[in-house]
Amino acid sequence: MRTRYFGLLMKDILYAFRNYCFHIVIVLSLVFVVLINFVIAEDLTIKPPVYYYISYTGAYESALNTTLETMKKDHNNVLQMSSVKEIETNMNKEINCIGLVITGVEDEVDIEFLLHGYENEQVQSTLILAMKDEISHSIKGEINVKTEIINSAADQKEIPANKNILPLFLVMESTMLGFILIAALIFIEKDEGTIKSFAVTPGRLSEYLISKITVMAILGIMGSFLTAGLVMGLNMNYLWLGVLILLGSVFSATLGLIMASFFKTISESMIWILIVNLLLGLPLTSYLLPSYAPLYIKLLPTYYLLFSVKEAVFPTGNDTIIIKTVVMFILILIVLYFLSILAFKRNLERS
Repeated sequence: MRTRYFGLLMKDILYAFRNYCFHIVIVLSLVFVVLINFVIAEDLTIKPPVYYYISYTGAYESALNTTLETMKKDHNNVLQMSSVKEIETNMNKEINCIGLVITGVEDEVDIEFLLHGYENEQVQSTLILAMKDEISHSIKGEINVKTEIINSAADQKEIPANKNILPLFLVMESTMLGFILIAALIFIEKDEGTIKSFAVTPGRLSEYLISKITVMAILGIMGSFLTAGLVMGLNMNYLWLGVLILLGSVFSATLGLIMASFFKTISESMIWILIVNLLLGLPLTSYLLPSYAPLYIKLLPTYYLLFSVKEAVFPTGNDTIIIKTVVMFILILIVLYFLSILAFKRNLERS
């Protein structure tokens, strides 16, 4: 059995190489590296122009003016206006901007934000808290702002925007691309009659499927390590990353085998390939927008895989999420493996 398996594996590796699977993975990895290192900016924060007018006179006048001047130096889109009317005029010309009016006398400071009206409550709260923080420093704590850190990971350095996208690329390459590649290989073998020929040999179906899955795992790990290595160097947990990418690749490969067993040609299955890939990719939305994580996205295994890969790439000491994901994927893979055997047996008998 071992000899047959390694014979099949070598054959499948050469087969994948001849059909440019290795080339596709390497090229895509290098494209990801170029995008992360040279195209995507480290800071993607959208900082709208701020038009402000200050007419306050009192004890904190000097401190407030110093604060505003500092803001102007740090952000070149903070602009002083001569009146409230001038703020409104500029805001009518530009949608993505904010107005700020500071008035008051003596010890009373009045701050008014001018918004367009489409900003949600969360955006407004963020603006107010940010300004309170600036003013509390300038007037020596006259405005009290309390902040409580409940996540130890918050003490770490902020992840640059370009590198924060790395886990997305790693999961895409190991799962979504792997799903497409194994489906394509199976359909090529169906066209060439390889599967029917194998059915009359002493080889077992399990050996055939495991060999295919192993090739996809090799491709997934190779591509992910190449991408992650050129972006992060040694600054990540390669052991956990390897385990997660291995499980993700095996998951997508097994899923691809099950799907491919029901169709004769790739054209027949194309719509299903797109649907499955769409489902696998839905958690990418929750990764980019953490506040958006409905139940139907959390039910997808790639949701947990994505955040576990992030923990492996940017370690915070929270190995629990990785361990839970590993256990979950092992259980899922056991079920999918037996389903793939049943699916292939059933469809081989029909063909």
